[in-house]
Amino acid sequence: ECGARAILQRFILFLAPLSGPAASFLIPLFAWRAISERSKERWIQTFTLIVATAIQFFFFYQPQQRDLGIDPRLLCCVFGLKHIIQPTFGRVLAEHITVGWRQTFGHGSWTVPVIVGTLGVFFCLTSLAIRSKHKAALFFLLSGILMASVSYWAALGNRLDLLSVGFGNRYVFAPELLFELAILSLAFTTNGFSRLFCRWLTIWILIVGLHDFSQTPAFFREGPSWPSEVRLWQQDHSHKMVICPRDWFMSLPP
Repeated sequence: ECGARAILQRFILFLAPLSGPAASFLIPLFAWRAISERSKERWIQTFTLIVATAIQFFFFYQPQQRDLGIDPRLLCCVFGLKHIIQPTFGRVLAEHITVGWRQTFGHGSWTVPVIVGTLGVFFCLTSLAIRSKHKAALFFLLSGILMASVSYWAALGNRLDLLSVGFGNRYVFAPELLFELAILSLAFTTNGFSRLFCRWLTIWILIVGLHDFSQTPAFFREGPSWPSEVRLWQQDHSHKMVICPRDWFMSLPP
């Protein structure tokens, strides 16, 4: 393909690794699709990801910039909160359901029901995706799992904070979108009850998401005034602009 659509797709893929290293870990999945589909365009997309990853690594990567690693049990609980409970029940209910998770896990509890439930949900989704008529659902699902795992593995700050509804949502957005695309794909590529269930689930997640979008959390209603900080910087270029959260600052060159 050489049309505008193909060029746009390649451009977006080129930006992905430059926006965050998690996208670089999708290279094996794109290569797998290129081999299985014998597609020239998939190879071009794979090569695009490789080039952008090389630029990220050689020009922007800084070793020891952050610590890496996460307890597999904690990772499973984070998946349960961020990708099952929150998109299904909404932010407010998710806060009530998971109110004690951080303290519980921090005290050494295994939270076995959460781990078993999370693994069960993703096992069912994977099974449906494997049996689907098309590979799109499986590709979306595996991409989401891979991106989320890498993001939480390399997340900044205390990993236990990921068990808070409002923490680390920048790591959640892209994987969650991939999971929802997988469910949407299953709504049209499966049969019987699973087809109906995925369609209703898609509608429900959309309703919950629209409701959450209309309710701005208090955390985002507070903080410094960005126009005021810009004006202060314009008056004095040595001024460090206060950003959200309040203890964060940003310096700009004069």
